[in-house]
Amino acid sequence: MTKVSIRKLNKVYSGNVAAVRDLDLEMADGKITALLGPSGCGKTTTLKMIAGLLEPTAGDILFDGESVVTISAEKRHAVMVFQNHLLFPHMNVGENVGFGLRMAGMPKAQRRKKIAQILELVQLGGYEARRPSQLSGGQRQRVALARALVVDPRVLLLDEPLSNLDAHLRDEMRALILRVQARTNVTTIVVTHDQEEAVILAHEVALMFAGQVAQIGEPKVFYDRPKTEKVARFFGGTNFIAGKLENEGFLTEIGHFALDQIRSDIIPQALTIRPENLTFATDQSTNIIPVTVTDKLFAGTFTRYQFAAKDGTPIQMTTAASDADRFNIGEHTTLYVAPSKCWLV
Repeated sequence: MTKVSIRKLNKVYSGNVAAVRDLDLEMADGKITALLGPSGCGKTTTLKMIAGLLEPTAGDILFDGESVVTISAEKRHAVMVFQNHLLFPHMNVGENVGFGLRMAGMPKAQRRKKIAQILELVQLGGYEARRPSQLSGGQRQRVALARALVVDPRVLLLDEPLSNLDAHLRDEMRALILRVQARTNVTTIVVTHDQEEAVILAHEVALMFAGQVAQIGEPKVFYDRPKTEKVARFFGGTNFIAGKLENEGFLTEIGHFALDQIRSDIIPQALTIRPENLTFATDQSTNIIPVTVTDKLFAGTFTRYQFAAKDGTPIQMTTAASDADRFNIGEHTTLYVAPSKCWLV
């Protein structure tokens, strides 16, 4: 297990284009950390610098407190699995997986034993003689994962590992990555643009925008306690109601909202309420929102309603599939949100 620390890391390309800017990160040993963000935010550049495939413009990368920036990629023991599997087409599965062991000079008998063990771990036992062209996309990704794990890396780096897979294969591969990581306890850093993937895979998520970390924490924090409106929107937040603090709550054009917690680290500009945290009001007298139905969408396992508050503020609600026929467009109703589900940004 290896703790990875990043200190004031920068990467500036020609033309003074800053891909990563003064990045500070701590990634716990034996855990999965996700670098999450939109395309071009610097997450893959960061991963490549950790792997030693890119040289930082400034800053430091430490494994267990020791700098590795002057150590070559092949001696750093940080192995990267790319989204394109990069398997050798002329080699069979066993040869692909054992390539690193052969380069390290491991005896053939010992090599075969280790290859068989790691293929069992990724559920490809008995596939040693097959060629990459005889495998499905999910199987090729498993071979790439096995090839990385067989050399006992200090750090496993996964670059968009599921992006080329169909939906059902993504589910299988997620489960496999979690199972393998739990068995090996290898420190794992995964790059993804998919917030659902980051939440499912990672013990901790670092959300990046424009080469910097906007927020880092356990996945649940991004839903319940986003630092900014931009963070909230990235994680599916759609309801933002402008207002100001008043009378130990938040006063808006559509009403006064009681809060469980008032942030002291910001001057709040808006109240955010996640769509799934709204309910239809019954006998509540506080934190209610009179609305008119403007649109609705039945999505199989849930129903999404779009409302307009009295001042025109759009409000979105996600509710049970059985609520699809509860209201028609143009009808009026009242929504409720618990004080514990109100958050200021």
